[in-house]
Amino acid sequence: MSKNNNSHEENTSSVLLHYHIFLAALKVLPLPINYEFRIYNDSKSSNWSYDSMLHKIPEEYDMVVADTTIWAPRAEYVDFSLPYSESGAVLVVKNKKPLNMWIFIKPLRWDLWLAIAVASILLGLVLCILERRAIEPNGMTYWFPIAFLV
Repeated sequence: MSKNNNSHEENTSSVLLHYHIFLAALKVLPLPINYEFRIYNDSKSSNWSYDSMLHKIPEEYDMVVADTTIWAPRAEYVDFSLPYSESGAVLVVKNKKPLNMWIFIKPLRWDLWLAIAVASILLGLVLCILERRAIEPNGMTYWFPIAFLV
């Protein structure tokens, strides 16, 4: 647990939220886990930071229950669990891969695409046969399966 002397009110409520979420997660586990909470208080240092707290995890602590931001430099010396709340912050970067023209095929397997193509062709043939009986053929019905696939 962390304790920041600058904004005691805000940090205490934030830590309590994470503390209660951690306790609720422990109740769900099938096996009991022995744990001990220790408050991290680095009041000796004037420039307290989450980085200084996280650097002590491999040495002094097993884990931290806090509102810690997941950053790539921090991930070099600690492992993060999956976040359980949405921060709303996102990073937009340029995609270096070229756009694939056939990306729309990816959601479905090849056998499903084959079934769709066969069903479209059969549907076109059935419509062609039904149209021949009703009116004089003009050859436009043959394009229906191709237009359906596109």
